[in-house]
Amino acid sequence: MIYDALDGKLTKSSGEALVQDRYSLRCCPQFLGPIVETMYDITQIIEIEMNSANDNPLIDTDTGKVYCGGNFLGEHVALAMDRLRQVIGLMAKHLDVQVAQLVTPEFNNGLPACLVGNRARQVNIGVKALQICGNSIMPVLLFLGTSITDKFPTHAEQYNQNINSMGQMSACLARQSISTLCQHLSICLLVCVQALDLRANIIEKETNYDARPLLSENTRRVYEAVRLIINVPIDRKRPYIWDDGEHALDEHIARVAENLIGNENGPLYKLFSLTIMDSLHCADPGANQTHQPQGHEEQVAGVNIYKTGQGKSAIVLFTDIFGYTFINTRKLADRFANDTGTTVLIPDYFHGDPMNPTIPNYRDLLPDWLKRHPTTEACEIADKFISTIKGHYESIQVIGFCYGAKVVVYLITHPELSSTIKAAIVGHPSMLVKEEAKQIRRPILFLCAEIDHIFTPDIEEYFEKELATSGFGTFLKYPGTVHGFIVRPDGSPQVNQQSEKAVQDAIEYFKKNI
Repeated sequence: MIYDALDGKLTKSSGEALVQDRYSLRCCPQFLGPIVETMYDITQIIEIEMNSANDNPLIDTDTGKVYCGGNFLGEHVALAMDRLRQVIGLMAKHLDVQVAQLVTPEFNNGLPACLVGNRARQVNIGVKALQICGNSIMPVLLFLGTSITDKFPTHAEQYNQNINSMGQMSACLARQSISTLCQHLSICLLVCVQALDLRANIIEKETNYDARPLLSENTRRVYEAVRLIINVPIDRKRPYIWDDGEHALDEHIARVAENLIGNENGPLYKLFSLTIMDSLHCADPGANQTHQPQGHEEQVAGVNIYKTGQGKSAIVLFTDIFGYTFINTRKLADRFANDTGTTVLIPDYFHGDPMNPTIPNYRDLLPDWLKRHPTTEACEIADKFISTIKGHYESIQVIGFCYGAKVVVYLITHPELSSTIKAAIVGHPSMLVKEEAKQIRRPILFLCAEIDHIFTPDIEEYFEKELATSGFGTFLKYPGTVHGFIVRPDGSPQVNQQSEKAVQDAIEYFKKNI
């Protein structure tokens, strides 16, 4: 192989496809992954600090003791803001490289130089001005990423304040960095819209600049949102930028940037916020809830269960990773029992070992936890459980959230089990695969989040299409929500409202199928 390489037999000639993509594409997960994880860590730190006691002194009213400590110092905040500014600069650096490749014919796989729209015009710069503007912003963001927590002198106030976190200053710089990043992101989004228009026209043999049919669901929504914000409708006959000077690009940059950071009702702000939230919500317990359980624990078929209600018909609730003792889940079970007049049962298919959100860094433990509790084992327990109780109730319905949705779909795709189940519901499901859609044999209601990186748009669309053919499926989507919103709402008014609506929709579905 080495001799073949030296002889040129394994090399690509000019113009042929690269053996490997350049680092900015090939190493994208390795470059952006740590950035995303760092931002998540920063979020956790700030959340803890925002909810901590920072008085000086702290007074213990039970003992009368007074503690004079520097809980106000804010070193965690300072270091977190330093890190935030650093990773923002790294993001800008990566985006700048991507834009540079998009506008360069040697690297953009057939797109025109500078993404020019009207190539018949002798002088047209396309998006070159946008690229140069973004390129000039990028060094500013890298400069703003410089640490400030180590820059404070040690002799202030006659050496009383001989250390200082510089947290407030670092946070102020972080605000400036975020604002500047939004300008940079705006430029990148506008460049991408132009590139997508031109790519669509190449694919469509120069007959159509509308890129929407070629895009994934999330990319399409961003593409449409940018067009809406800048008030330039999608046009099959021409790209976003056709000739120089036809748009006030500085105004477009300002509009998109304002939508990213300052307009909570704007399409981009909402879309990006939901997407970021969703990436964190599979293992997020949500806002704290309080509830006095109305049922009791007992054992059925060797499985511990929570039982509530005294109806002749049963609803079996299969839980997410937080298990049958999770107060949010028991609260839902009590609600279902009261409002449907049924008996609700929650089996513990984790054998007393659910995920525990009170453990530090518990999300890091999730992969090992899933190995201990594969869904195949949960399905076997559910199989045995349903077989045991089926003679004791007039009808049985099932509902599963997240992890539990996989168990529900298992139950209604197996002939020997599905005949026992009258109807099913799944809420923000996980781990479903397309092959299961054709095997579903009972009526099922899908309660879907607006943004869900687990039950992704393509999987949802496939299930909806297959179940429309069989007539078994009903799909409801709840705006402003992400994965986990029913069992684990985040406490915001919008999500609480949609969570309540989903619960009520589930109750009505149960009533219809008792």
